[in-house]
Amino acid sequence: MSSQAVSFHGPSALSPQEQINLLRKRGLILPNPDRTLHYLQFIGYYRLSGYFPPFLDSSRKFQKNTSFDQILNCYIFDRKLRLLVMDAVERIEIALRTTISNTLCEQYDAHWYLNSDLFIPRYNYQHLINIIEEKTPTHPPAWKVAEELSIGVWSNIFHYLKSRELQKEICKPYNIHYKVMISWLHSFTYLRNLCAHHERLWNRTFILKPKVIKRYRKHFMNDAKFSSQAAVLNVFLNVIADGSGWQQRLSDLFDKNKEMPLQDMGFHAGWSSDPFWGIHR
Repeated sequence: MSSQAVSFHGPSALSPQEQINLLRKRGLILPNPDRTLHYLQFIGYYRLSGYFPPFLDSSRKFQKNTSFDQILNCYIFDRKLRLLVMDAVERIEIALRTTISNTLCEQYDAHWYLNSDLFIPRYNYQHLINIIEEKTPTHPPAWKVAEELSIGVWSNIFHYLKSRELQKEICKPYNIHYKVMISWLHSFTYLRNLCAHHERLWNRTFILKPKVIKRYRKHFMNDAKFSSQAAVLNVFLNVIADGSGWQQRLSDLFDKNKEMPLQDMGFHAGWSSDPFWGIHR
């Protein structure tokens, strides 16, 4: 049987210089073409194009007087926002998995994960065991297992627990309903994965929206925007890292980047003065 070369006829790739020419044709001002070339080489046209939409007109050309520096500033701001979110995510992820595991250890023993009866039938329990055995050939105590499982796995462990009382016990330190915790764990996992894969947060429409707590309803009004994700982080941080100053650092980042429209992130003017955020001016 003879083999033949397979020919793919996809779109042809543009060199960074050709990308510069394309940006010029689309009306983007390039104050320093060499600098633009540098960023196209090391960040990439496609990645930067995620920051184009607010600056485009109906014909998909750049609005008058839009410069490359405006695009780059959005990218830099978003990177700083993502790093700040990851700081909160690390604290919260460690706290959540510790709370879940410790509660189960107290109620059962250090090898609770070997008890399939803890979970409802539709939970893929064997998948959990496969992950644990792949990462730890023996069956170590749960506090060692905790370090090996992703927050997505912990989210499912909590979600599929058979006992509502166990779920409620886990939620006690956070003073939230177990159904809210299920939702927030899913949205938190989604946010964490976006950050881990260096995805855009600024002006993103979030697919997974956190469930609203009535007492914080106004902070979840723009539930598909970053503001709702930040509200979840705030509630968790107030429990596990009160005094971390994360909320203040978020406000400071916005203050230093006033050209970034708050509404694209779901925040209203004067948001930081709301007592919910605990920011002292």
